[in-house]
Amino acid sequence: MLWGLGGVGKTAISLKFARESLDRGNRVWWISASSASEVTVSMLELAKSLGAPEEQVRQSLAGGLNPADLLWSYLEREKKWLLILDNVDDIRTLTVEGREAGSGSGWLRPSRSGAILITSRLGDATQWGSLSKLHHVEPLDPHNSALLLQHIAPQAGSYDEAKALADTLGFLPLALHHAGAFLASPWSTHRRFSGYLNAVREDPTALVNNRVRGLATTWESSLDILGDQGVKQARPILRILSCFAGAIPIPKWFLQGNILAKVCGDNEQAVPEGFDVLAKVGLVEIIDSGMADDISLTIHPLVAEANRLYLGDGEESATVVSVTVDLIVRATQVLDPENPEHLSRWLEILPHITSCLANLGAHLTDEDAARLARASSFVASSLVYSGHYDAGLQVVNVAIRGIATGRSDIVEAGMLWIYHERAAILSFHGELRKAEQEYRSVAAARERLFEFNHPETLTTSYELVRVLGEQGSLSEALQLGQRIWESRQSILGVNHIDTLKTGALVAKIILKQGEAEQCFQICEALLNAGDAEHDHNRSLLTLSIRSLRAQALMNLEDFETARAELTSVLEARSAILRKGHPAILESRYLLSQALRSMGHPDDARRELRTVQSAVRANLPPGHPLAAKVHEGLVSLEGE
Repeated sequence: MLWGLGGVGKTAISLKFARESLDRGNRVWWISASSASEVTVSMLELAKSLGAPEEQVRQSLAGGLNPADLLWSYLEREKKWLLILDNVDDIRTLTVEGREAGSGSGWLRPSRSGAILITSRLGDATQWGSLSKLHHVEPLDPHNSALLLQHIAPQAGSYDEAKALADTLGFLPLALHHAGAFLASPWSTHRRFSGYLNAVREDPTALVNNRVRGLATTWESSLDILGDQGVKQARPILRILSCFAGAIPIPKWFLQGNILAKVCGDNEQAVPEGFDVLAKVGLVEIIDSGMADDISLTIHPLVAEANRLYLGDGEESATVVSVTVDLIVRATQVLDPENPEHLSRWLEILPHITSCLANLGAHLTDEDAARLARASSFVASSLVYSGHYDAGLQVVNVAIRGIATGRSDIVEAGMLWIYHERAAILSFHGELRKAEQEYRSVAAARERLFEFNHPETLTTSYELVRVLGEQGSLSEALQLGQRIWESRQSILGVNHIDTLKTGALVAKIILKQGEAEQCFQICEALLNAGDAEHDHNRSLLTLSIRSLRAQALMNLEDFETARAELTSVLEARSAILRKGHPAILESRYLLSQALRSMGHPDDARRELRTVQSAVRANLPPGHPLAAKVHEGLVSLEGE
C-alpha cells in the first residue's frame, strides 16, 4: 500500500507498476475508490468481466449475495493479476456489508494468484490490518526536484533557480509537473523559474501555513497568467471541474458545451479551447480512447480540493456553482431511467453528483439547492429502477447531509423530493412502516407549502395510499385514494396518465377488500378511457391495468381467461422491461397463482421456485414480493 500526501506521486508510481505488470503478461485492473458505491459497482463489473453471471451480479447489488464473496470466487480462479485501488482516502469505502478493510474477509483478502496495490493518504497501520504492507511515499528531495523542473522546462533557468522554486512548491511532484509544464507552454509570460516564483510569492495566501492553500496559490498564479494571455475561461472551467470527483473520468457528454459557455462569455467555441489549455499546463488530463464520443477529463484530487478553496460568496463563484448544477440537471433530462443502455452513463456520473452534493452545500443559492435536490432525487430513482438500490440510497443520504434544510421554503420544497425518494427506497426494502411515516411527513409538508391539489402533494399522497394498501390499512387507503382520484380527474382530466394510475390503485384497494366485480368494472372503464396515442409509459400502465383485471377475473373464478391475460401481459412486459424487473416477476407470481387455482399445483410450484430465484437475484431481501412468493410456496407444500 502506497501512502503519502496528495500530489506526492502515488498514482504515478502505480501507473508505472501497472505498465511493468502488463509487460510481464499480467492482467491489470484499475479502480478509483473515492466512494463505497463506486467501489461496489466497479468490483461487480470486474466480477462480471471474469465470468460472474448477470443474475449473481444483480443479486449482489440487491443485497442477496455478499459482493466481495462473489468477486473473490472468480478472482481467485485467475493467475498473474494486479488490482489497483486508487485514492482510498477514506478507508470506509472498502467496508462491505460490515466487513472492514483490515478484516481480511472484505474487499481486501490475501491471495496467491495476484496482488492488490492501494494508494491512500492514510498511513495508520492499525486500520489497514496485518495483511497490508505500508510504503510511505515522500516528496522528492531538493536535488531531484530541481532536475525534474529542468527536464520539463530546460530553457527556464539554472539549477539553483529551479531548486528555489521547488522549495516553495514543497517538492511535490504534482506541483513541480504543473510549474514545469506551464513554463514550457506558449501561454506563459514567465520563461524563467525566478519569474514564476515571484508570481507565486505575490499572492499573500502563499504565506499561509497550509499545504493545500499553498499549492492553490501556485495554480492561481498560472490561471492569472492565462487570463492575461486572453484565456480567461480557464479559471471558471477549472472551478467547475473541481466540483466533481477527483481522479475519476468526467465524460465529455456530461460537460455540455452550450452550458459551459455561460462562463465563457456565451462563446461555446471557447469551451474546448479552455479544456485544451488546462490540459497543456498540467491542470487536467484529457483521456481519448480513440472511440467516437468516448472522451473524458480527469482532475487530480488535490487540484480539485485546492480550487474549491476559492469558492465563496461572490458573483463569480455563484455562477460557477449554478452552471455546475445546470450540468447535473441537464444530464437527468437526457438520460432515460427506463433505457438499459443508459445505465452505464448513470454510473459514470454517480461519483460526480455525490461529490457536488458533499462539497457545494455552503455555496448553493436557495434556487440552486432546490434544483440540485430535485435532480439528485431523479438520479436516485433511476438507480433504484435499474436495480442499484444501495447506490440510490447513497445519493439520498449524501444529499440530506450536504444540502442544509430550513433555509427557505424553496429549499424545503426541493428537499422534499429527496425525502420522497428515501421513502420509496424504504418501501422497496420492505420497510413499509418507515416508508409510510416518511410519506406522511412529506405529504403534510407539501400540503402546508402548496395545497392538497398541488401535483407534488398528490404524488406523495398517491405513494402513501400504495404503502397503506400493502400493509392492509384498506379503509384509509381507499378514502385517500378516492380523494386523489377525484382531484386528478378534475384538474388533469379522465384520460391523463396520472388520473388513470390513481384509478388503477383505487381498483387494487377495492379488490383487496373483496370487491372483485367492482374492480373489474373500474379496470374496464380505465382501459376504455385511454387516449388513442400510447407512449411507452402509458403502455406500461395499460399492462398494469390488464394485470389487475386478470386478478379480478381469478377472484371471479374465470381462471382460464385470467391465465391467458396474465400470459399476454408477461410477454408484453418482457419485451419492454429489463430482465428481472419487479413488474415481470409480479406477472410470473400471478401466473403461478392462476395455475394453482386451475388445479396445477406442480406447475405452480415450479413457476414459484423460478420466481423466487429471480427475486433473490434482482430485488432487496425485504421486498414485499419476496414475502408473497415465500408464502405461496409454503401454502403449496400440502398439495
